[in-house]
Amino acid sequence: MTKLAERALRQGARLRRLNDDLLSVARVHTGQLPLELAAVDLGALVRDVVEQFKLQMSQARCSVSIRDSAPVVGSWDPARIEQIVVNLLSNAVKFGAGKPIEIFIEEEAGIARLTIKDHGIGIEPAQQGRIFERFARAVPSRYYGGLGLGLYLSRKLAEAHGGSIHVQSEPSAGATFIVELPVAGPITTGRGEG
Repeated sequence: MTKLAERALRQGARLRRLNDDLLSVARVHTGQLPLELAAVDLGALVRDVVEQFKLQMSQARCSVSIRDSAPVVGSWDPARIEQIVVNLLSNAVKFGAGKPIEIFIEEEAGIARLTIKDHGIGIEPAQQGRIFERFARAVPSRYYGGLGLGLYLSRKLAEAHGGSIHVQSEPSAGATFIVELPVAGPITTGRGEG
C-alpha cells in the first residue's frame, strides 16, 4: 500500500509540473509571462527542490551534493526560478540515473551562477544548441519520457530574468547546465514580461 501511495504521489507531482510547464509555455508564447519579484535565496530554494526530489533520486540511485560558500540572494520570481531548478534536476535524475549529481551555487560581479552537473549519457554536440527549442529532444521519447519543453521553458524563464542558460556536454560523459542570473533582477519594468 505504501508503494502505491508513493507512486500516486510521484505521478501527481509529475502532472503538476507538466501542467505548470504547459501554462508557462502558453504564457511565453503569448508574450504574457509576468514575474512576481522577491528576494530569493538561491541556495535555500535549491535545497527545497532537492528535498522534493528525494524519493525520485533515491529510486534512480542518484546522490546529490550542493556546494555554495556564501548565500546568493537575488531579485527574482521564486516560482519561476523553482521551475528552472525542477526542470534541470529532473533531467539530471532522468539522464544520469545511478550516478551522482553535483550542484554549485556562486556569485561573481553581480551574477548568480547555478550549475547542475550529472554524469549520465551526455548530449551529442550537434544536439546541444537545439535542446533549448520548444519540443526538441536529444534522445528518442520511447527511451526517455517527456515533451521536450523543460529546457525551452528554462531558457525562456532565465531570459525573462535578464539571464541565460547553456550546456557543456560530451556523449557518455554527462551534462553540465549553467544558469546565470543578475542578482539585481531583470532590467525591464519590474513585471519582467518575456
